[in-house]
Amino acid sequence: MMSAFEKLEKARATRETKSASARDRVEIADFLGVSPKTIERRLQTGAWEKAEQYKVDMLLHLKKEAADVFGDPAQSALWLTTPTPALDNQAPIMLLDTIGGYERARNALLRQAYGMF
Repeated sequence: MMSAFEKLEKARATRETKSASARDRVEIADFLGVSPKTIERRLQTGAWEKAEQYKVDMLLHLKKEAADVFGDPAQSALWLTTPTPALDNQAPIMLLDTIGGYERARNALLRQAYGMF
């Protein structure tokens, strides 16, 4: 049986993905390694795998923070997919398979936002 916390997390991932643009949904599908149709099915049923929920949350949150830092969604998407020396020449999106990787990418973004290279 699913705990209340797990239900809340599942609802959050579905709600945030539903508000994503069609382009973001394709990006999310690529990031998760599934087809865009699978994303649509997940949205209809709300049946996300736990790992998918966390990855979607990390991606959307980091993309929003990057858009706030750069003031432009296109620039944030570019930042997410461009290797950077601050992350050992890895693209931030490549680190989002773990919470530790997410924190590394987020810290690199915040250092850039505050001019601490």
